[in-house]
Amino acid sequence: MANYIIHISDDALMEMSIAALEAYVVADKSGERSKKEVETYGLLWGHEVILPDDDILYSVQKLTVDAMAYRRTGSVLPSEGVKVKKDMITSYWPQYSLLGDFHSHPYGHYSDVEEIKGYEFSEGDRKSMDNKTNDPDFRVSLVMTISSLERISNIQPRDISDSIICWTFNNYRFWLNACIIYKGDEDDEIALLPNSYHWKKKYDHPDDVGVYLHCPYLSSPWQITKFGKKAGKGKHIAGDI
Repeated sequence: MANYIIHISDDALMEMSIAALEAYVVADKSGERSKKEVETYGLLWGHEVILPDDDILYSVQKLTVDAMAYRRTGSVLPSEGVKVKKDMITSYWPQYSLLGDFHSHPYGHYSDVEEIKGYEFSEGDRKSMDNKTNDPDFRVSLVMTISSLERISNIQPRDISDSIICWTFNNYRFWLNACIIYKGDEDDEIALLPNSYHWKKKYDHPDDVGVYLHCPYLSSPWQITKFGKKAGKGKHIAGDI
């Protein structure tokens, strides 16, 4: 059986991180921060490549954020119009194919995430995937969890598992988790790799099939300027979010 490799480009990682951070640090019309963090949603675009050893590579190159999604603290509902977006992108930018979707999980503090493994896909996430197998283009799903830290951290990125990576920015911690969506053995079921900590129903799959998340930038991250500091005499200031 083939393994699955999910490659996240630097552009896609940046777009996902900014989308999750913007939804986490929500401001109202007056510019004051809201008390409630919300989830966000987007679509993944890129390529599927069959490798010489029959492993399957999904190269995620771009993310389009769903600006009209109904966003709440514990859930997000995508807006209508996936077909329109797909038609537009594949018409003007045919080098990209729809690969799947992305959403975020906001938590108040990183200890809450660690305690309940909040970086895993939830049971609600699994149920939301039931209709996605009707569209063969939905093959990859990503969840980015974000939480706050009590103090600034410069800890290096680390792998939680083959399909989960964790890193920090200033006083925020991020986790990115990936899974594969495909038709199960029974017509009315979907199978998901790897099985989530939260999913009540497990799906049988060969033990030798793996899902590997690859984020090249996180293998050697380099923050050029400190958060909120001037980079030069008036040339650039990293503004407050």
